[in-house]
Order: sequence, then structure tokens, then C-alpha cells
Amino acid sequence: MIKRLIILVAVFVMMVSLPGCSSEGKKSESPSSSTVSEPKTTSAPHKDMTFEISDRTVRTLGRTLKVGEGNRTFYDWTCSGFEFTFTGTAVRAELGTLAAYAMQEKNRPHVVVYVDENVVPSADFLITQETGEYILAENLTDGTHTMRVLKASANVYSGPFYAKSVTVTGSNPSIVPTEPRARRIEFIGDSITCGYGTKASAPSGNYLSSEEDGSIAYAYLTAQALQADANIISVSGNGVYCDLNGRQMRLMPEYYQYTDLRLENDLGIQKKTPWDFNSFHADVVVVHLGTNDSNAVNNVSKPIGDSYPDYQTRISGFKKAYVDFLAVIRKNNPKAKIVCILGGMPCNLYSEMQKAVMEYKEKNGDSDVYAYEFVTSMYSVTDGIRAGHPSAQVHRMMQQELTEQIRKITGW
Repeated sequence: MIKRLIILVAVFVMMVSLPGCSSEGKKSESPSSSTVSEPKTTSAPHKDMTFEISDRTVRTLGRTLKVGEGNRTFYDWTCSGFEFTFTGTAVRAELGTLAAYAMQEKNRPHVVVYVDENVVPSADFLITQETGEYILAENLTDGTHTMRVLKASANVYSGPFYAKSVTVTGSNPSIVPTEPRARRIEFIGDSITCGYGTKASAPSGNYLSSEEDGSIAYAYLTAQALQADANIISVSGNGVYCDLNGRQMRLMPEYYQYTDLRLENDLGIQKKTPWDFNSFHADVVVVHLGTNDSNAVNNVSKPIGDSYPDYQTRISGFKKAYVDFLAVIRKNNPKAKIVCILGGMPCNLYSEMQKAVMEYKEKNGDSDVYAYEFVTSMYSVTDGIRAGHPSAQVHRMMQQELTEQIRKITGW
């Protein structure tokens, strides 16, 4: 009986251990679940493609002069440069300057590069040789971006730069010019408009192009805030009646008429290139002149030109020069709002500038000319002075004021 029970248990164990025949068992053994893996994704290999700088590949910003070998385009004015849309992950460019400027360590062209809407440059460097390759951006997402390459330093105190080509890295590199903005603002000014000292670390100091950045100064920032293209014509130490030291040659009314008077003088070109005012129809013209005039006008111990006129003669000369310059600006910008401003640095000529504006308006029946004095100055904040000029923080405050004024005037 016991032996028979043992045999029955053994048979039962053998039956349980046999492979099952259910549909679930077949599924677990099927090739579809045991041999197929997740698909692997692969990205296209990256490659470089070089594009020559031309109107077909980039949009020019600001006043530029074509001259010399290959009719090369020189970017010399504050925040002049070029802009384009590209597809890729990195950009480098072949840039250069003239040998005479490359050798001047303190006056080399200062260049900044912005990608998309970033306010921090993707590149910030000095051009140190006649021709060289510079990295403009890298490690970007492989997609479509907008790049703006600007001269940060100003005309006269630093050299110009030129661009020969741009190389884009990506899976399918491409480049096209951007479209012009609907709004246009022209700025006419001096070292404040240039952004003199905006990157300096001390309240005083001599000029260094590496410390000058017009892209963080009030003029360029105002244009950006208002989504406008900007032409910036600014010369340090300059004025409308006289310069910082009372000299009356190569003043802003003369610079204004030409594409790049400084560069053509430096190159020994006798026949100067007039600026084509039809190439940039400004909606607004902002004039920030008088700070340097003030230094000489208010100091009768300084000569004006070759003489020492009395104070009233100096004041009359300033007002006449200002009225005459407004007439030139209006002639070349018949539909623009003209906004005359002063401030940011000490200047005792605002009331006289204001009188000049009123005189011009009454004489010409022109109601689209305005005067405004900044509330903000380089004494408004702690550490507001850099290299004897407004700091970057002060410029941001000035931009907010000016943007508000232009919005009121234009309805933008």
C-alpha cells in the first residue's frame, strides 16, 4: 500500500514538471519578445561650410565704407557690423583690420557678438592682426539662430574691422541675411553715445578700446528696447560748436555729411564719400551734443578756434551752430522726429540748447523737434563713474528714460 502511494506521488510530480501548452507560454518564447531590441537613433554628421561676406549672406548694420583691396567693407562706427540667420551649432569668421591699427595695442578694434536674444555676448575680443580666424559662437543647439557681429569700440579712437568670410558648423549649414526692422533710429553724439569706459573697472583712466562697448550704452540699448535698427554716428571729444578743447575743425556737422571721414583721412583719400541719407530713412534722430562744447564755452580761459571770445559770444556761437545743425538734420531726415538730449555727465548748456531748439522751431515752423534733459547722471548711483564717464548701470538707467520719451513722442 505504501509502495503504491509512492508510485502515485512520483507520477504526479512528473506531470506537473512537464512544459505547459498554454498560449501564455508560447508568447514568452516567441521571437518577437526575445530577440527584437529598441531602435537606435543616429544624428547626421556635422560639417563645415564657408560663406563669403556679401549682401547675399549678411545684412549690413550702420554706416560702412567700401574701400581698398576688393572693395572691402569696413565697419568703423559704434555698433556698425553685420547680421545674419544661420543653421548650425558653431560659427567662426575670418576678420581683420589694417596693419596700422593692429599694432596699436590700446586702440585695436573691439568686437562683440550676440546670438539670438541673448544679452551676454557669445564672443568679445580685440582684432589683433590684419587677417585671422575668430570663434564667434560654439556649442549651440543644431538649429536656426540669428547672429549679430558689432564693432563695440568707436570711430576715431579705435581702428575699423572687416569681415572676409563666415564658416558655419552643423548637420546642414546655411546662412541668409536678416530682414530690416520696421523702425529706424539715428543717434548723433560724443563719447557718452560711444559707450566710453562702460567696461572699465576704475572711475578714472586713459582710453582703452577693450573698455569701450557701445552695445551696452544708452543709444544701442534704446534701439533694442524699441525693436529698431540703429545708425550711431558718435565721436569722442566732439561737439557742434567746438570740441573738448575749443578746436573748431572736424566737428560733428562735418562728420555727419560723410560715410566715414576719419577712415578716408587716415587712408589719404582726397575725395571723400558723401553719406547716402536715402539708405537709412530714420523715424527718429537723437542728438546728444553739447557736453564737450560746454567744457570750452564755459571756460573763457580756453580758446575757441584761434581766439578768446567773451562768454556771451561763446554762448551765441553755440546756439547758432546748434540751430544750423538742426537745419542740416531736418534736410536729410524730412519725416523724422528729432529728439535733442543732454545729460549723463555734467553739462551747463542744456538751457542754451533748449533755447536753440525753440529758435529753430519758431523760425522754421517745425513742431517735430523736442528737447529733453536726463534725470540720470553718473552721480545717480554708487560707482556710477567709469573712466570719467557713465558706467554701464547708468547707461541702462538712461536708456529707460530715453525709451519712455521716444514712446511718448512716437506712440511706439
